[in-house]
Amino acid sequence: MLRLTTIIALASALSAQGVDLHTVRVAPRGDVVVVYSKGFATCAHLLTPNRQITHAQNIFCTQANQVAGVFARTAFNANLVVGNPVQLCNGNNYGQCSAQVIVETGPTLSADRWTMSLQAGGTQNFTVDAGSAFAGRNYLLLGSATGTTGFTFGTQHIPLDFDGYFTFTLSSPNVFPLVNTFGPLNAAGQASAGLTLPPGLSPVLIGVVLQHAFVVLAPSGPLAVSNPWPLTLQA
Repeated sequence: MLRLTTIIALASALSAQGVDLHTVRVAPRGDVVVVYSKGFATCAHLLTPNRQITHAQNIFCTQANQVAGVFARTAFNANLVVGNPVQLCNGNNYGQCSAQVIVETGPTLSADRWTMSLQAGGTQNFTVDAGSAFAGRNYLLLGSATGTTGFTFGTQHIPLDFDGYFTFTLSSPNVFPLVNTFGPLNAAGQASAGLTLPPGLSPVLIGVVLQHAFVVLAPSGPLAVSNPWPLTLQA
């Protein structure tokens, strides 16, 4: 555990009044994964470039950095189209918006939480969903503690920055604190994985954002890559 503590680096925090849209991806099972950051209390609206709202009810209301959610496709209307751009805007001020992000589809990573208490510890349970086209293929869940700019490997862009934590997840899959981070996908192209942190980790890690994404593997290299999913470490 000391090794893990020493390789995690601090990530930058969201500006107090900013709004960022990080991920909008339609999963193979049909759900929509959205990751955003918002520094104001007002609910935000996910809009098309011509200011058409893509959802019927307010669902982007949490004020925090790296908020992650999985929403039913039925929460969105026909304005949410794969391949088209969207942006997240202050619901009371459409002049305050994020940069545009393209609505993607493909292998999707989600989890049951996006924050964790260092004092309490716990497990972040991941859902790996590559889709049935990749059934039986091996997957590898990777991580970064320094961001999601990423790098290109072969034909795929890996949305994780190369750092000590990335090296650990690459070289030591299925080794504590990583749970089932490497293995075969089932007939639906899915798997479960986890990250388990013990209680009482150093408060120096407060504010660190761990990012994880998985790759679908072949002998020639990665076939496909998921979106990143965050975990912000809190007191």
